[in-house]
Amino acid sequence: MKVIERQVIAKRILQFYDKYGVKETVRHFAADGEKPNTIRSIIRRYLRTGTSEFRPKPGRSRTVATPKVTNAVKRKLMNKCQPERSVAKDLCISQTTVHNIKTRLKIKTNKCSIAPKYTQNQLKRAKTNSRKVYRKALNKILVIDDETYVTCDPRETGGQRFYNFIDKNKVPDNLRFKPNSKFPKRFLVWQALDQLGNVSEPYVKVGTLKAEEYKTECLQKILLPFIHKHHSVNQVLFWPDMATIHYQNGVQNWLKANDVQYVAKNENPPNVPQARPIERFWHLCKLEYSKRSKVPKGIIGFKKIWSNISKTVAERHAKALMKNIRTTLRLIGSKGVYAPFKTKN
Repeated sequence: MKVIERQVIAKRILQFYDKYGVKETVRHFAADGEKPNTIRSIIRRYLRTGTSEFRPKPGRSRTVATPKVTNAVKRKLMNKCQPERSVAKDLCISQTTVHNIKTRLKIKTNKCSIAPKYTQNQLKRAKTNSRKVYRKALNKILVIDDETYVTCDPRETGGQRFYNFIDKNKVPDNLRFKPNSKFPKRFLVWQALDQLGNVSEPYVKVGTLKAEEYKTECLQKILLPFIHKHHSVNQVLFWPDMATIHYQNGVQNWLKANDVQYVAKNENPPNVPQARPIERFWHLCKLEYSKRSKVPKGIIGFKKIWSNISKTVAERHAKALMKNIRTTLRLIGSKGVYAPFKTKN
């Protein structure tokens, strides 16, 4: 299209030149935005060849990547998750041709970010309730808690493992393979984390956590002393996740009786790990635990090891993790649940 437009302009310039000469032609078309050197070049070519027609471009003309095929490739690639191989198969052209067209059009590919899956109701509630939690937390110190499961054997902790070698056949099996039990022994770990980066003692058990056990062992014996140690009760806003045991009647009555202000269930944003840094805290703790070579002998040994790991991770990272928690809540409340992922990218 650009060549055709330039051809039309060249004809206009030469028609004007035949009537008014070089100087007037240059002055006239330069006022319209054409470069004087370009105008003179067109006139010189006309005097040399006797025609205003451009010479055909050298080389073999395109037979596959035609404008029609280029537009078809663009339609299939733009804002879609279709790979080059699939586009090539649909259009009956080579993958190399698709890649070359894609490069010429400056279309880029990026890896999809992992994010929670939401229903329409969750999208709406997460946005609205994040604003509510943000407003409640303006003059408060947020304390969040959560549970996670940790495999007893550090080698079975999630994540990739690597080994180095010169001859692969000489690598010992215990390094070459990562064991993975069908039903691994694992512990449930509960902890609380405050906005200043302090972490509570862990509560560890085998199996699931019941509401009465959560109230007695976690809240009464660990959370309340943790709050008293670092803050006063009226300074704190407790933000549990939406697990059923966290909003059992006995638990809520205990929180009210001890004047612990908490986020009510109907005001709690659902499925927002991006706003709860304790999820990242778990990942860092498990990463440290996976570096161990020995398996704990029992729950007491595991609790001691995990307590040391969680304190070390909290000293290094917890303050930075919790620093932007209010900003993230405000961002979700104004722009939606995917906004924090966009700012990272």
